[in-house]
Amino acid sequence: MDEVELRLYSGEPTDEELTVRARSGNQQVGYKLPCPNCGRDDTQFLRNSYWMCFQCLIWFTTQDAQGYYDVQAYQQDERIPEELL
Repeated sequence: MDEVELRLYSGEPTDEELTVRARSGNQQVGYKLPCPNCGRDDTQFLRNSYWMCFQCLIWFTTQDAQGYYDVQAYQQDERIPEELL
């Protein structure tokens, strides 16, 4: 199977995108939201709206994760804008 260029994706993450990202590994450094499904922090930020859990191979939004992370700490983390570029 040919590699899919992830930058071409828009909208909600597809199963295909999650599979491709899982194969490439989690290259994100810095703040990670815990997965609302399994609670682990092996997650990665996707396309300015979504997160992916490498354990469950699911996507979720920041809203989905509320109650699983410290909102104040997230908003004060200076690394976040740099990582979103």
